[in-house]
Parts: sequence; structure tokens; C-alpha cells
Amino acid sequence: MIFQSHTPGSEPISEILTAIIWLLVMVVTLILVYKKKLIQIASIIILTIVFIVTGIIFGAQPNPVLPFQNLIMRIEMGETLLLILRSFNITAILLLTTFFFGRIFCGYACALGAIQELMSKFQFKSNLKDQKNKKTIYLNPKIAFYIRIGYFIIFIISGIVWGLAVVQYLNVFEGFKIIKNPGFPIVGIPAILIGIIIITSIFIYRPWCRLFCPFGALADFTSRVSLFKLRRTDACNDCGLCEKICPTQEAERDSLKGECYLCNRCVEICPQNAIEMKRK
Repeated sequence: MIFQSHTPGSEPISEILTAIIWLLVMVVTLILVYKKKLIQIASIIILTIVFIVTGIIFGAQPNPVLPFQNLIMRIEMGETLLLILRSFNITAILLLTTFFFGRIFCGYACALGAIQELMSKFQFKSNLKDQKNKKTIYLNPKIAFYIRIGYFIIFIISGIVWGLAVVQYLNVFEGFKIIKNPGFPIVGIPAILIGIIIITSIFIYRPWCRLFCPFGALADFTSRVSLFKLRRTDACNDCGLCEKICPTQEAERDSLKGECYLCNRCVEICPQNAIEMKRK
């Protein structure tokens, strides 16, 4: 019964509203990125709205990790493969967007992603002068990749072996429900984890997205083959500034952009205006 109080459909109105907000945010952000109009103030406004509305007000419903909980529930119940696959309706839709535009959902439409990006702006700047002497920790991409894959496996196996209650503790998005359910124990630990993630995001760029998120583990692969990405144009003179400023080390010319969250730092620092969202 604990799980049923958090399944999709329990709050259909909020789910529909948050889905609409997701869509609007992604469309608006893509337009701004495409037209090179995603200035700092616009980014902050979008991220703040997403965090407050979809995160605090609607409790991050629906959330991108919940389908994995449904997967574990259906496996435990011994349901058919078709019903198991139905758990991934939301995930499938979001992954479909990554095939076209990369990590646009993770970057701007996800409540937890939004607050991480906001907090990162304290230390991860858009020019090298401001970035100098900042106390930041840059994750090794390969190590971060293996940590996230490991957590993904632990997330699935622990739920199958020990049950859904354990998985709910590991799903930090449940912590957004703390305001509506302050006395509900199941959201207490995730809420604490959200607080830790927010503080850590000041010094490590998007720690949840890059180290633990189950959806991010899949989106990393699909985003590598996305149709539209931030790419260099012929105006690029290989000055290397974008590579120095990129918090995920994804600004190299031949990078697959699997971990590019469209933060726009490379666009802002480029002196030749040689980076834009385009097809290969």
C-alpha cells in the first residue's frame, strides 16, 4: 500500500500539469538555445520556475525514476512482459526526446536537475576569469560513468531482492513530497538526500545526474546519437576556451555529447560565436 500512494495516476491532475510544463519548458529552452538567446537571467528564471512548480508544488510528479519502481513492482508480481514494458511509458517518451535534442529534459525540465544547475552557478562560471580560484571538483568522465552504471544495477537488484520500500528510499524524487507529507517516513530519507545533493552541487557539477540517476544512465547512451547538438561551426579557430569551461568535459570537437546538459557555458565563452545547436 505504501507504493500505491506514489504510483502514477494517484495525482492525475498534477501529472498532466507537470507534463505540460515539461513540454513548454523544453520547447522554450530549445528555441532560446537555437537562437543563442539563453542568457544567464533567462536560464535562472526557467530553472527556478521548474524547481518551484514541478518540484515543490507538485512533488516532482511524475518523476523519471518512478518507472523503474514500477518495473520492480511488476517483476515481483510476476506480470507479463507487456505489462512490465508499460512501466516505461514516461521513460520512453523522455528518452525519445534525447534522440532528437539530447539532455534537454535533464538540463531544464527535471526538478532535481534544475536545482542542481542553479546551485552550480555559484562556482561553475561562464568565463575563465570568474572561474579562476573557484573551489570546484571535476569528475573523471569514465569513473562517473561506471559509478552511475553500478548504482543503476544496485537500484534494480536491491528492489527485486529486498522490496519496493528500499527502492523508495533510493529514489530521491520521493523527497519532494516532504512538504505535502511531512510526517510520512518514506520521504524523510530522500528529502535529506536532496538536501545533500543541493549542497554538493555547488562544488560538483550535477552529482545526482552524473553519478546516480537511473534515467541518466539510459539517457547518456541515447543522447550520444541525438540529431541536434551543440556543435562547432566553420568559424571555430580551436582556441580551446569551450573545452576549459565545460563542467562535464564534453566540449571537444569529436565529443558525443552524452553528458551535455545544454548549460550554454561554451556558447557564452566562445569569442568567435562558433557554437550552435544544429544537425551534424
